[in-house]
Amino acid sequence: MASDAGTRPAFGAMTASCKGVVRMGSTQEDKRTPEVVLNAKLREAQKPWRKGTIQQPGMSWLEKDLACRVGALYQSQTHGPIWAGIGGTLIRVPSGSTRPLRVFQHDTYIHRILPSPSEGATAHTIWVYGGKRLAVVDTLEGRVLIQIQAPDWIQHVWASPQDSTKLWVLTSHNRVHLMAFDSGQILSTWVCQERCLLYAGLLVPSMSLSTGAPPTVLSGTVFQTILVWQPQWASPVWHRLTGHEGVIFGLEFHAGRQLICSTSDDRTARVWRVLFDTPDQDWHRCQIQAWWVFSGHTARVFRSLILSDMIVIGGEDSRLTFWRQGRLVRSESQAHNGSPVWALAASFDQADSVISGGQDGSIRRWSLDPDPVAVELAMPSFNARDFYPRIVRRYLDWKICVAGNNSIVALRSSHSVSRDAQSITLVHEFPDQPTLAALVVFQNAMYAATNGGQLIEYTLKEEDQANPALSCQLVTSVQVFDGKVFSLQVVSYDKKPLVLACGPQGLVKGFQSANSSVKSFQLPSPKQSKVEQGQWVNCASIHESLGLLVLGDRHGNILGYLLDELLGSNAVFTIIKAHQQRGVSHLSMDQKYHRLTSIGRDGLIKTYDINAASKAPNETACSRLPLDSLEMLVETNLQRNGRNVGLEIILGFHGSDFVLYSLEEHRVLTRIPCGGSHRSWIFTPNANQSELAFIKDRKLVLKSHISSVKAIDVTKINAHKRLMVSVGGRAQIKVWLISSGLAITEKASYMLKGNDKRRKKTWRDARVIHDTETRFIDVAIDPRNHTNIFVGGSDCVLRKFELSDDFSRIDLVIESEPLHHSILSVQVDPELGLVVTTSNDGFVRTFTTEELILVRERMLTKSGLNVISKPYQDQNCFAGSDGGEIIWIDYPDLNKHCVFPQCQAAQINGIHLLRETNELITSSVDQRISLWSIMSGSDSDGPTLQLKSQVCTDIADAQCLEIWPKGRDGSSFATIGGEGMAIFELK
Repeated sequence: MASDAGTRPAFGAMTASCKGVVRMGSTQEDKRTPEVVLNAKLREAQKPWRKGTIQQPGMSWLEKDLACRVGALYQSQTHGPIWAGIGGTLIRVPSGSTRPLRVFQHDTYIHRILPSPSEGATAHTIWVYGGKRLAVVDTLEGRVLIQIQAPDWIQHVWASPQDSTKLWVLTSHNRVHLMAFDSGQILSTWVCQERCLLYAGLLVPSMSLSTGAPPTVLSGTVFQTILVWQPQWASPVWHRLTGHEGVIFGLEFHAGRQLICSTSDDRTARVWRVLFDTPDQDWHRCQIQAWWVFSGHTARVFRSLILSDMIVIGGEDSRLTFWRQGRLVRSESQAHNGSPVWALAASFDQADSVISGGQDGSIRRWSLDPDPVAVELAMPSFNARDFYPRIVRRYLDWKICVAGNNSIVALRSSHSVSRDAQSITLVHEFPDQPTLAALVVFQNAMYAATNGGQLIEYTLKEEDQANPALSCQLVTSVQVFDGKVFSLQVVSYDKKPLVLACGPQGLVKGFQSANSSVKSFQLPSPKQSKVEQGQWVNCASIHESLGLLVLGDRHGNILGYLLDELLGSNAVFTIIKAHQQRGVSHLSMDQKYHRLTSIGRDGLIKTYDINAASKAPNETACSRLPLDSLEMLVETNLQRNGRNVGLEIILGFHGSDFVLYSLEEHRVLTRIPCGGSHRSWIFTPNANQSELAFIKDRKLVLKSHISSVKAIDVTKINAHKRLMVSVGGRAQIKVWLISSGLAITEKASYMLKGNDKRRKKTWRDARVIHDTETRFIDVAIDPRNHTNIFVGGSDCVLRKFELSDDFSRIDLVIESEPLHHSILSVQVDPELGLVVTTSNDGFVRTFTTEELILVRERMLTKSGLNVISKPYQDQNCFAGSDGGEIIWIDYPDLNKHCVFPQCQAAQINGIHLLRETNELITSSVDQRISLWSIMSGSDSDGPTLQLKSQVCTDIADAQCLEIWPKGRDGSSFATIGGEGMAIFELK
């Protein structure tokens, strides 16, 4: 059901910048995981196989129905009940005193639930239909009032509020019947001029209801087309909407937004914009334009839901995708535990959630609260070239960034997240050019630690509002270590800051300052507690009534010290390896109950009770949360039912997302893409609006493929534009246009569907399927005709694609005969008209560019040949193997070759020949990029290679390497593909 929810701010995509700020609405409403609204008793009944009673002859009709999928959902108001059609049974959730109502017999399943046209959204009578039957149900009395049978499967029904005695019914053979509502008698029948079978359809009422005009019909056919027509004499087709490549499974229309959304067997959903020329919305004279194409699902797409500012799509792959303005803003990959999504619904009045029903019989509610609003805070203009912020901290409304050029700047932005309201202040520049290692802001003081062992204290002061600036004044500077300060922690003790600095060999020193005087004491080295050397403190907490200081280190150990006996004392307790991986990240002490809570970057949260007399800890609870890394435990107040409610929230990371997780409600409150836990960040909780600020690097990363990117190729179009083609898993191709200034636009997309359809219905096809799930592994663009694109796949087939002149469409032209092994690398020789391939059987092969006919083949190694450099007539050609070997080939004859063994420590997945400098660049699975000089050798032995330099990249699962020249200065761009793509500059 469509709703008229208020406008919500769109999630602003993070651009290439140094710093981002994300402001979030109240975490009370920001539900990022669903609420399961089907009660436990019904859930247990719907899974009778747990008791070994599935499909037993004695099973009741209710048990049989509850074992079925949720086929239809309806909700009239946001906080009203949900009506669900499960099998032929109508169920109210929450049930209250209402019993399930069996609407249809004889295995007729409920397909859709609609409000009564005479009552609209306030209806207590609803229309329920499925198969050939329609029923009118009184939800207050819980009984069926009327039941009518149609001559064919019902796709949609409608009745005019002005004449409720007649019923319009659209059936599966593209026919519209006008029936008497009381008796079910057919009064008239109209057949569309184009006869076809429908899997989806809609009856859209006319604006001229007073004239008794018939509804407009939207028919989703099995022939990949949407037909628009009206029941009248001859019933011609007014509009024919094409673009889908599969059966149309679902149609929705939103009258307010004038949008049609169609879902299909081709794994996509398409949105069509209806432009009416007349106020009465005459469909005959309107224009219907293709607007958006939503891709990303890996199986058939069944249902869609159009809301006032969002479109929700559900499919067979158990995925729910949320789209706003044609852009994916959220995706739930396992909406119903891997089972298909069959039903979607939302309330009519300002919907704040979407309800989904699945094949597994579950019903779930998904929040539609405003997404976090992101804004980029511009970096200062002074010393911009050398300004690279590394650490971000907060003082009042200021975000303090530490620069790599030994200066500290502060950025301030208003709560409206406006660029115009922000100001930038240079807080401090260090005169002796030290290298900062750590920075902590505590109350009105700032503590900086350097790699040279200095601890520096400043007092921060905010100027008046007329002069919005931040200044700092030096208080003291202390040389605490001869070497680097590894970490810095500040806690409150006796209403004064206690500064803990950790140096080499786990040595910790504490300083408590007051009125510029420094009192120092030394903690014993943690190595005396029989724990690892080379550690430092990650976090600290104090329990003042117990006189206890608790530290958590990077190796996961927790150590307790008596505050009165710090100097030279040993730890009163030590918990070895309380957390694994990168150690303890946060400690929290409950002052009333003598309770210690620790969280770690291993995803664990633990609770210990501290004995008041012996100070010995006793572990009382341990839980693993569904996050990769836990960073901090915070408490925040939320407005609920007019009162403040305290809520414990875990801040952490999962993959590249920053995550807020509620401990009480056991759910993720929100996710914010930011790049991962290696970033410096600050989070400020608030009851109405919380804020996250983090440092973001300057690298450009593209995320569009639904699976890993396997290969890319780039060619020059003109002086200002380049064409880039990327291929990857799910047999997917993406076409990109790169303009001046690295502005990248996605132009076209293609997914191979032949094998995927066949592998689901193998009993219908006796032919051999070479690969049940094809992956495109390499791509090459013809440099002389960039509309010709050659792709090698894991199904052992070489394919030729053709790109349209405006780059908006890519089509398959011809396929080669299947080989015996997967094609791993593809290159094009435009001079000789050849396509060169390598495969995992160690062969190099050449094909004609026109018909893809095999010309020559030669085996070079027993291991697979992953990549080959671009071949040129009478030039060297190089290939890389699984064993880390580089192989020189005499191209194009393929008669001679020589092998350079163990050039890389892992298999080579990228190779590029720079003819201008006579150099070779290779990349490998271990993320290393190597530069080689090609030295001349004898004609019989071939050339020799000499390693010049080697670097490591930060792209996970690196799969491919591509390099192209930037300009006349000799520099180049390099593109690494893997989990996303990264573009950087080589000089």
